[in-house]
Amino acid sequence: MFMLRLFKFVQDLLFPKVPLVPMKVDEDGYYVQFGGARRHKTIRMDEGEYTFRCEYNPKDPFISAGRETAAFPLLHWHRNQNEWFKVIQGRVGYVLNGKEGVVTEGTLVTLKSGDIHTFWVDPTNEDNVIMEFTVRPGRGLDEAWVDSFYGVINSCYEAKKPMSLLQAMVFCDEAISAPGNVPKPIGIFLSWLFGGIIGRLAGYKGIYPQYCKKNSVKVVDSKGQTEVM
Repeated sequence: MFMLRLFKFVQDLLFPKVPLVPMKVDEDGYYVQFGGARRHKTIRMDEGEYTFRCEYNPKDPFISAGRETAAFPLLHWHRNQNEWFKVIQGRVGYVLNGKEGVVTEGTLVTLKSGDIHTFWVDPTNEDNVIMEFTVRPGRGLDEAWVDSFYGVINSCYEAKKPMSLLQAMVFCDEAISAPGNVPKPIGIFLSWLFGGIIGRLAGYKGIYPQYCKKNSVKVVDSKGQTEVM
């Protein structure tokens, strides 16, 4: 027991962590982040498929910064999942295998396993942007991962600090993905080394259970919203 406590003390001393804060759950059942600028909820989650819906406020400064903000992913690719995203409302910019484009309401974009991609909300949108994402199979980038990832990103937002590189690589490893700004074999190696080994030894996790209890533990605040504890 003493050795475990000592190890944890050294972890936190060498790799200080951002305090994790609860995420709000609104009356529609969405997790809410960035002071209300983004929200998401699961539509379907099983072994075969994970589908979730996101809504963004393009007028919020954190969202309107586009690719420059942590609200949207860096270039990456999935090793064993195919992904689709559909724009329900608004305009969305994206990069797919080096080609940049803009898609509008009703457009479905297909991202095959291995496709290098990212996306962001067009800041010129007048109304909220709504997107729906589907990944198959349903493990890797899944419900627990998305809830945990945005729980940590939201905590960094509240603390006004960036996510640590090691935490980002642990998330990458957990999602069975790799960074897309380096050759693929190097990306796989970096994800394994810094995410699968070093980052986890430093005390970072790929899944944070406190963000995966929406259906079981709720505390109602003074405004009628709930916090996931």
